[in-house]
Amino acid sequence: GARPIWPSTPFALQSYESPTWCVRPINSAIEQGVGFAWVEHCDLSDATLFFRAIPTGGGNVVLQSASDTTYCVHPWGGSVGDNVRLVWHADCTTGTAAWQVTQLAVGSQFVLQSAADSAYCVQPNGGAIAAGVRLYWHSDCSTTDSALQFIATERTASPPPLLPPWLPPSPPRPSSPPP
Repeated sequence: GARPIWPSTPFALQSYESPTWCVRPINSAIEQGVGFAWVEHCDLSDATLFFRAIPTGGGNVVLQSASDTTYCVHPWGGSVGDNVRLVWHADCTTGTAAWQVTQLAVGSQFVLQSAADSAYCVQPNGGAIAAGVRLYWHSDCSTTDSALQFIATERTASPPPLLPPWLPPSPPRPSSPPP
């Protein structure tokens, strides 16, 4: 089928089989070495849910934090392998294949595959999506296992900025005098 394309705007990674579930940094922290886990009831106002895709060529990307562009998704220790968790790392250079992912398309959804070694894909630790379950690389790229399938949900228009509390509300408009 046609390969899904990476959104050009920030996006959340949601579960295809259970779209109320999203990938979120543990404790919503965008910090060195922090991993990723599934959370239920995606709060799309939570900026830490959103990624950007930095193109590296050939359909591969590096996943970057949309709210702190210092951080990108890396395999723990720098190399993809079985039971290696995904973590934030303060390096977004695009030339290292181990940091790049590609979409293995399954219709409109996709499996996140390593660009360095196509045997490895991202999956929930233990194989099932549940609260707090972390995301790991694993040598299983089964396109029929719906627990491995993601959809990229673009952030829609951002909410209006809140007025700082010290600003008074706008004065009411004077009504126009009758003719």
